[in-house]
Parts: sequence; C-alpha cells; structure tokens
Amino acid sequence: GSRLRKGLEKKQPSVSLLSTNRSNNLSVMLKSFSPKDTWVNPPKHQNTFSYIIDALNNLDEEVLSEDKLEQVIESIQLIKKKETASNTNDERMKEREVVLQGVEEHLKKDGNLNKIPEPERFLYATYKIPHLLERLVALRFKLTFRERIDVQKLNVETYSRAINSLSNPKALKILLEIVLAILNTFNQSNAQAFPLTYLCKLSEYKKNETYRSPRDEENTLLYFVLKLYKLNFETNLNFDPENIGSLHQLLEDLSPSKEASSLMIEDISFGPLNLFNEVKGILELAKAQKLSDDDPFCKVIGLFPHFFDESQGLVQKVEDVLERWQTVQTFLGNEEKLSISEFFASLGKFYDDVQKVVDNLLKPPPSKRSISPNICPPSPRLTDSARRRRSKSATRLREGRIKGHPTVAFLAP
Repeated sequence: GSRLRKGLEKKQPSVSLLSTNRSNNLSVMLKSFSPKDTWVNPPKHQNTFSYIIDALNNLDEEVLSEDKLEQVIESIQLIKKKETASNTNDERMKEREVVLQGVEEHLKKDGNLNKIPEPERFLYATYKIPHLLERLVALRFKLTFRERIDVQKLNVETYSRAINSLSNPKALKILLEIVLAILNTFNQSNAQAFPLTYLCKLSEYKKNETYRSPRDEENTLLYFVLKLYKLNFETNLNFDPENIGSLHQLLEDLSPSKEASSLMIEDISFGPLNLFNEVKGILELAKAQKLSDDDPFCKVIGLFPHFFDESQGLVQKVEDVLERWQTVQTFLGNEEKLSISEFFASLGKFYDDVQKVVDNLLKPPPSKRSISPNICPPSPRLTDSARRRRSKSATRLREGRIKGHPTVAFLAP
C-alpha cells in the first residue's frame, strides 16, 4: 500500500497556479480535443496536449474547427467574451503574470514541465506563441466569412427589393389616393399627403355599434377602403389591362415590404461596415507582423484581399440602397422621418392587416343550403290523429284499394 501511495504521489503534479474553477474549465476544453474527433492522421509518438500546441503553432484547420477555435479564443483572451468589465480584465492580466512567473520559476528550480498541470502548461505555451490570439481570430474570421457575408448580402437584397417595389407602386399608389380622399372627407380638409403610419391605424377605426357586423374585419375603416378599391375597378375592368385593381396585385406590391419588416437598421447600416473594418484590421495586423514565406499565417491571410474587395463592394451597395431610400421617402412623404427599419415595420403591419381583410373580401358568398337528392328531408312531427290517418292510408295502399291506382298488393315492409 505504501509503495502504491508513493507511486501516485510521484505522478501527481506539484504546481498549481490557477483557481479550481478556472483549472477545471480548461481541463474540460482540452479533453474536448479527443483523438476520435480531431486527429486526422495522429502521430503515435505525440500525446493530445502536444498535438494541440502543434495545431495552434501551425494554425491547422483540420484540428481547429470553428467551435474548437471559439473555445480556445475564449480561454486565452484577456477579456471574457460576455464580460468586458475592468475587474475581469484585471483578473485575466494577473492570471497571465502569475502563470508566466510561476512556470518560469518552477523551470529554474526543477526543470521538469510535467509536474505542472496541463491547464497551466497550456496557458504558458499559448502565451509564448507570438500574436497567437490575433492569428486565431483571423482564422475564425476566415472560416465564418462566407456565412456572414451571405447573411449581409441577403439583408441588403431584401431592403433593395422593398425599395424598388415602392419606387413605382401602381396598385399601392391608387390605394393611397383613396385613403387620402377619405381622410380629407372626414377632416374636411384639402391635404396633399398623409403620414404613412396612418395606414396601420385604418384597422383601428371601427363602425358605430349600431351598424356593426358580426365579423370583426368588416367593421374597420380598412375594410371599407379595400371594398371601395375593389368595387372601383370591378366596374372598369376593360380599362385595367395591367390588373392594377386586383387585390392580389396590391398584396404583391406590399410583400417585399413585409419581408423587410423583420430587419433592423443595424442589419444594413453596421453589419457590412463592421465586416469590412474587420478585414481591414486583420490585413493591417498581418502587414505589421512582416511575415516570412514559411509562416503558417500566410495561408490564413491569403484570401483576405479577396474578402476586402467583396466586403467593400457590399458597403458600396449599402450606400446605393440608402440613397434610393431617400428618394422613396420624398416620393411617399415620410414626414415623420422614420428610419428605414421603422418605415418597413409599419408597412409590414399594414400588409398583415390587408391580408386579413382581403381573405374576407375574396371569400366566396355563402351558398343557399340545398338538400341532397339522396337524402330524405326530416319528417315533421305528427299528431296522434294524423299518424292514425297515415297508417290507414298505408294499409289501403298495400291492399290496392285506393281509387285511381291499379289493384296491386304491395309487400309490407
């Protein structure tokens, strides 16, 4: 027993420089780099720890997948991802100094790095690799760039389609004229325009209780406006070759605005610009490092000039979209100076209101209830005397004694 205890004591690391919680978190992260998951062709003479350090030195994309990169960056950066308070920064800075000094002092005394636990050894090794954190961030950016820019392109295209649909909205323009005429009639005014946020309020104005319909959608001012819009064109179908008077055409004019209503101004204003600034910053960092030809960071940075051109082109497209947005504001009269996201959020709500009313207007009229010829109508309730008379008539009919009928004996049921 004593020999076994001494053997275990020799294997137990004798230096601990991190808190228990921090050490456990790093141990879990290191164990996630299991040979089954990350080793493509693992060298037999290397263990997991040395393999991870080699992957960090060489920026090996086969080992450092996106989720593994996220874990390593989170563990070695000086400021935690979700906690940027100054005390957290101070804790990580102190931890760096403690690890560097503690490991170096131990190496001077003992020289055996294996006596230091893996979490401390891992941090010490990462601190000794020049510009490691910046390089890992660049590698993560390379792995996620295509997905991120595709999302930004989709947002810009969505806004672009919505703005194009409002540049010459034939059906929507006629509807706006009808709404303006109604508002001028109600207010006894001669206004030439109205705020577009009024469109969302059309479903809030309802009939007096005396004239209300059982269907809630039919009691709104919006229902009256759309019904008037529909009737106005039903009487002049020959003068509507482009089908402008169709309610489906009206919804088609509004559908791009509905798609853009879920986006925020940050999605188009800051997303592409932040992406461009990140590419620019990484290229400047690589230039400052004066890389040699055999530096593994050259492979990572090789595609960044292309990323720079692509993100710069997207920023230019955003500027074009926002410029056209100013023109549309002037055309539609955005007097409340709503942002582009607020503007399309209002139109998106209006689309939902119109959709409900259109479904009601286009519903086929209820048909009169008809009785199927194969189904007999229900018999009315009979009095006792009527039932007796019917029973006598049925008996006479079976016996063939009714005048005008041939004398045929019917089988009783």
